[in-house]
Amino acid sequence: MLQWRTRLSNDEVKALPSTGLIILPAPPDGQVNYPFFTVLNSKIVTPYTNINTLSWMSTFCSQSGSPGQWGSFLVNDPGNSLTQLTQLLTEESSMFVFQVLGLFVPNAVLPTWQRPPNRHFSDFPPVYHHSTYNVYIDNQGNGDYTGGDADNELVFDTFYVNSPQQWGL
Repeated sequence: MLQWRTRLSNDEVKALPSTGLIILPAPPDGQVNYPFFTVLNSKIVTPYTNINTLSWMSTFCSQSGSPGQWGSFLVNDPGNSLTQLTQLLTEESSMFVFQVLGLFVPNAVLPTWQRPPNRHFSDFPPVYHHSTYNVYIDNQGNGDYTGGDADNELVFDTFYVNSPQQWGL
């Protein structure tokens, strides 16, 4: 298993609601990346502000740079007393694990904290070949985050397998 580390600066974190970012580059031609999970650690010196109470963060594979219909999510869900994304962006240090493979199941069987609004997991495994692995935040129309500090950062450690492309993928 391989590991790829991506460190987001304060400015990159504040811009996540308008600009998704790559956390694992696409593999070289003729190869396929299979991400298994990503560990996200935050270091927050000064909290971010302008965080919508219904915001959510997703990791996903994509060839177009837009959020996929599957992946793993970190959500704010005030109806269920969940404020995971707000905690990640305002507490001194937090950790969250995004699982990737094996979560191709309908929303109905997922715990509430893994269900983003109006999204669902595909019934079919996603296409990985030549895809980047990305992070995206939906701030529900509130725009980019404010606040923060030059020493704030989010660190994504993605664990994956790289193999030769097979089966006409």
